[in-house]
Amino acid sequence: MESDFDRQKFPVSGQFPPLDVNALHSLRCIPTSEEIRRTVFSMGKFKAPGPDGLQAIFFYTQWETIGNSACNMVKDIFISPGKIQDINNTLICLIPKEIVHSMKRKKGEIGLMAIKIDLEKAYGRLNWDFVYDTLAYIGFPTNAADIIKSCISTSSMNLLWNGRTTMDFNPTRGIRQGDPLSPYLFVLCIERLSHLIQTAMGAKAWKPIRLKKNGPWLSHLFFADGIFLFMDASLKQAVVVNQVLRVFCDASGQNVSQEKTRVFFSRNVIHVRSKEICDKLGYCMTNDLGGLGIRNLRVLNKAFIMKLGHGILTNRDALWVQVLRSKYNMDDILLPSIGQSTVASNLWRGVTKYWSKILERSRIMIGEGMKTKFWMDKWIPQVDHLASAASAPIPGKVLNHFVVEYVNEGDSWDWPSITP
Repeated sequence: MESDFDRQKFPVSGQFPPLDVNALHSLRCIPTSEEIRRTVFSMGKFKAPGPDGLQAIFFYTQWETIGNSACNMVKDIFISPGKIQDINNTLICLIPKEIVHSMKRKKGEIGLMAIKIDLEKAYGRLNWDFVYDTLAYIGFPTNAADIIKSCISTSSMNLLWNGRTTMDFNPTRGIRQGDPLSPYLFVLCIERLSHLIQTAMGAKAWKPIRLKKNGPWLSHLFFADGIFLFMDASLKQAVVVNQVLRVFCDASGQNVSQEKTRVFFSRNVIHVRSKEICDKLGYCMTNDLGGLGIRNLRVLNKAFIMKLGHGILTNRDALWVQVLRSKYNMDDILLPSIGQSTVASNLWRGVTKYWSKILERSRIMIGEGMKTKFWMDKWIPQVDHLASAASAPIPGKVLNHFVVEYVNEGDSWDWPSITP
């Protein structure tokens, strides 16, 4: 694959693991109709439409009619990548709690700093030659790389102005937001920044941090919404960081936003030193952990536990649910109660803590009605159970009747039985 990319701009090589034989084979193969259908159906239904005005929801609903044509077109592109140009047109983490916790309580002579890097228009600035070189560097088959190259480099765009489209224009860099392929390309390219950092560490230039004397070294963390860098708080390290970022940005086309990038220091870094370091870096200092993308961990933990509890109720056939239900002796009913356990894991203690709220917000979805008790189970929205809402006491002999027992053969309610 030809490329104008200057490898001398990016001095690190040999870091990506080689692709195995199966991966190479799958990349060379023309996709099946089922693979194409799954990819189309993975797209957001109401994302930006193409110039024909059709969003993905159109393909969802009309697949029986247009599916064969769409699949044939995609397969044809895999045979002749240049044909993608005919349709390639568009209308215009969280840092772990332990790291922050340790930095806030750091003592001693050596201070630490964490930098949250904000890349300006990260997708839109990505250098195409850098993308091509990354694919070749990884070992992508030529035909697969050519298809990707055609997808990102042959696109044309229009602007919508007062309801009308302007003349076409062709971008010279960047990958498209909303394209299922774009996140993968971006991650592969950003991984090369990791290679630079690891090389700087190997040369003893980058001084990573660790939370305990025998703990692992931490130099960087990459998340979907942020890049976090960790190192000793010193002017020398500021120079190293700037050098690494400069090499990466010159090669990839990326640009670090000085306005949005923030630096957080451990408590043992005096203000004068932190200001000198920030001046050298060219970024602002922050005392607000929210500025580092750190959310309210308590709220996040509660949300996670609630989601886990929902999965326990709705994914009963999943192996992990069966293990938990068995281990903690959960009743085999749709909305079971659970009790405290002195030997429970921290995870299960969290589930136990919020279980009442999980049940409070859960309702049984009726299928055949053979397992849901009409009067005693929670299946009516905003009602605890029907027995509690009845205007008169429900006879004990019918309290445990199932929903199906109050349905006629025509799937209508047997009102005489419900209101005797």
